[in-house]
Amino acid sequence: MKVYVIIFLMIFSVNASAQEIKPFTELVSLVAKKNGWTFDRKENAALFHKERKRLGDSFIPELVKFLSDDIDRHYNAAMFLSEPYYLGNEKPMNETALLIYHQGIILTQKSSDTMDKHDELPFRVLTAILSQRMGYKALAVYHKSAAEALIKTKEYEGCFPAIDDNDREVYDGIKDDALSVK
Repeated sequence: MKVYVIIFLMIFSVNASAQEIKPFTELVSLVAKKNGWTFDRKENAALFHKERKRLGDSFIPELVKFLSDDIDRHYNAAMFLSEPYYLGNEKPMNETALLIYHQGIILTQKSSDTMDKHDELPFRVLTAILSQRMGYKALAVYHKSAAEALIKTKEYEGCFPAIDDNDREVYDGIKDDALSVK
């Protein structure tokens, strides 16, 4: 009987300690160490996907908690879930990324911080590109139109995101004069 109790306690303590690892801790630590998300984004993505695998079915609920109201986390998580460069061998989660981009746009609009407000333009551009790739043409046109309206204000000069030639081609190809943001 004592042996069973000891084995049970050992199994329980191993499982409890494995579950005590707070989701995304390693990623948060690396981002803090590097003083932001910009450097070694591919390494950040690898840690993000490692956590995605570890969390399994609880990934989405834990991701929502992790994102909270942090604009940078929204931006990077959406990219890591949808951009082939950051996916590696992972399956894209485009629908989730699109929802995260939309939430990021709302956060930028609600922010009183000027730098955060300027993040709306990259969110709009990347949301337009992803929407177009997913076949949501009207949504792509909407976000491109909103991005172009921001660009015209000159306040957003220098805020256009760095995108590769393929993304640029997709973005430039988004056209529909019937829909626009005024």
